[in-house]
Amino acid sequence: MRIFSRFDFEPAPAVWVGGEVRTPGKYVTSGQAHLRDAIYLAGGLSPDASLETAQLFRTEANGNTKILSVNLDQALAGDPIQNILLEPRDRLLIHRNPQRVDPPTVDVRGEVAKPGRYPLTGNMGGRRLGSMFPAG
Repeated sequence: MRIFSRFDFEPAPAVWVGGEVRTPGKYVTSGQAHLRDAIYLAGGLSPDASLETAQLFRTEANGNTKILSVNLDQALAGDPIQNILLEPRDRLLIHRNPQRVDPPTVDVRGEVAKPGRYPLTGNMGGRRLGSMFPAG
């Protein structure tokens, strides 16, 4: 006697994970995978991943696509609201953290000693530009 798996008759559940993960692609799941499980299957986050938000694209039975925003940091910590149970054909997109890839800068020009582009740091807010870049 042979006992058939449900997946002998229908495609195995699969999700797609892309963006800032080490190995983006399509992954077959058991049908009980949560968001952080899918990130684990994709090799984990890349160093440039943003932990603030990720988007989950879900195709509903009527063919419409529903977009869910997830707090990735909370999902990875196991928060049951953010660590969503994935459905077959879900697509998860992990965004790049723009602060780590392209840090904010300020372009200083005009009558200053050293014109150019400088990294914008948190301690620049209280100073006058004249005291930072004296004319020379």
